[in-house]
Amino acid sequence: VTGTKTYQDQKLILRNPADTFSLALSGPVLTANATGYLNRHYTYLIFKIGSTYYSQNGQTLATTSGSNFATLLNSTIAACSDGDCVAIAPGSYTRTAQINILKNNFTLIGLGKVSLVSTGHVCGIVAGDGSTSYSGIRVENINIDMGGYGPTVNDLHGIWMYKVDDFIVTHCNVGNCQNGHAVRSHGIIAWDCVVGEISFNTVDNFSG
Repeated sequence: VTGTKTYQDQKLILRNPADTFSLALSGPVLTANATGYLNRHYTYLIFKIGSTYYSQNGQTLATTSGSNFATLLNSTIAACSDGDCVAIAPGSYTRTAQINILKNNFTLIGLGKVSLVSTGHVCGIVAGDGSTSYSGIRVENINIDMGGYGPTVNDLHGIWMYKVDDFIVTHCNVGNCQNGHAVRSHGIIAWDCVVGEISFNTVDNFSG
């Protein structure tokens, strides 16, 4: 097949050479002309140029920007649907607030070496809110640098799965939390979760 083809039902079905299996690719509802890309495995890509942070849609390449990383990432996650994936490009990102994930079957992944550096007494990544049950949240390949804060603040966690089932935290690092004896402060914690996986992570210089 060559050239541009139009599919009015917004669905493209691919078949294997033996013609025994199908892969259906369904597009979004279109209200205007747009260009999409099939090889993006993420819904949004977060990246940084200079002191400006960007959030780019992986299909349409529509891009928004801001000067505050945590604000931009949290608004990007909030705009996602269940089952989406947000990827963060390699780099060091200054984090002034905790990152919140309130989605099901959602992935937050670092592409290469990604470090989120705190500038205050705030948690790193908090999935769930303790009141609503979520499931299928995955956090992968992200370094949480606590910025040397922590010993006088309770419940200061690097990665917190809070009432999330079937979660995965893998290939992450939490560190640079000043030594101390804060109550209930942990590098990685699963709280009120039924089942999950915490694997291939490291936690260093942490009090709990």
